[in-house]
Amino acid sequence: MITFEDVKRLDINSEFLGVPPETLMENAGRAVAEEISSRCEGDRVVVLVGPGNNGGDGLVAARYLSEGEFHTEVVLARGEVKTPLSKANLTRLPPHVKRHTYTSPEELEKVLEGSSVVVDALLGVGIRGEMREPYKSIVEVASRSEALKVAVDVPTGMGKKVQFKADLTVTFHDVKEGMTPSLCGEIVVKDIGIPPEAEIYTGPGELALLPPTPKEGHKGDGGVVLVVGGGPYTGAPVFSSTAALKGGADLVFLAVPEGAHSLLAGRVPEVITIPLPTLSPGGLHLDMASLSAIKRAAERHSPGAILVGPGAGREPVTLEVMKRVMEWWDGALTVDADGISALCELATEGFSFSSPERVVITPHRGEYARLTRAVGLEEAEVRRISERLGATLLLKGPRDVIASPERMRHNLTGNQGMTVGGTGDILSGLVVAFLSRGMRAFDACSLAAFSIGLFGDEVFSKKGYSLLPTDIL
Repeated sequence: MITFEDVKRLDINSEFLGVPPETLMENAGRAVAEEISSRCEGDRVVVLVGPGNNGGDGLVAARYLSEGEFHTEVVLARGEVKTPLSKANLTRLPPHVKRHTYTSPEELEKVLEGSSVVVDALLGVGIRGEMREPYKSIVEVASRSEALKVAVDVPTGMGKKVQFKADLTVTFHDVKEGMTPSLCGEIVVKDIGIPPEAEIYTGPGELALLPPTPKEGHKGDGGVVLVVGGGPYTGAPVFSSTAALKGGADLVFLAVPEGAHSLLAGRVPEVITIPLPTLSPGGLHLDMASLSAIKRAAERHSPGAILVGPGAGREPVTLEVMKRVMEWWDGALTVDADGISALCELATEGFSFSSPERVVITPHRGEYARLTRAVGLEEAEVRRISERLGATLLLKGPRDVIASPERMRHNLTGNQGMTVGGTGDILSGLVVAFLSRGMRAFDACSLAAFSIGLFGDEVFSKKGYSLLPTDIL
């Protein structure tokens, strides 16, 4: 089962892998026509066509049906189609296919009278909120028809107050989230040529899952991030916090021990640096005096996500502070670098997070082995470990692995030049930024891994092993 958001991701990734959307639409429409042909002979078919690509699928189906023994007619809900693919397929309809433009419920009833099959290619997965006119009236009239009612991909308005009452739904690639026989009638899944790699590997389609900032949004609506780290190492928190900004977060706060504050404040003007008190004045390590200040910063600035670990060091008291933060914070979280060392101690005590949808751990292979006592990367085992830890895993390596309890994906972008220190900090900064913007953890990891690898590949093609993390930023 896939989500509606996954549909767009798969379409984009398929094109990236060499299967253009024209091919997917052609295969989808032909699949619908073949399914109808296998059930009916020489009947009259009316295809209800919306303005988008679902309508394009319907136009392809109408073309194939008309080339057989079917008397085929189409009804354009808006009198036109809008997407380039749908326009191209409208022009390819044979002249003998009669075209109607929807004008009123009464006229539509006349068109549907005597038809044996009514095809819903109105909106597919493209509807948000309750249905508006003219679709509401079209669906109501079509649902009363005694003909075989066939939905393309999903019935228009599925699960809403008004929806197309399909006897049969021909869906593509996989069942969509929410599809049931009570809502869709008989469900038939058709392969339309989406490459398996589009699902197995990350790709540019991950970007389609990033929630947009509203046009009327205010500062902070695009994400607020709190990075907790730094002290003995000052480069890592700078890379992470800068990457969070580059990942689209509106506000990034960097909380570091007071001894490191003077070194980091102003390094990146857009990052708001917060000095954390330490037991020793001017201390460079997080200690118990820092803990309450971290909590106050989180309560005051309400971050959408927190990143724990970059550059923090492994002093026992520092690890204890990071452990306390992980136990206390119940929002979206990314654990990286020295934060993973703290998590290793928690894991031995039986600790686990409560939400793989909101928590990410980003270990390299060595950290993964220390954290899990596992060596191999078999999918079933990695997913079990993700479930046990209550977090999504982003395992960094020559081939990145993203794993949640339900699924696993690989990332093939990136190169050997990216073993230079700092690239992992950039990756965790991107992940926490995407989490703060409302992405699910699995999707945030997929987009972050693909993006940094793609940028790194471009830099490596020009600079080779002279690649620096700042080149990627």
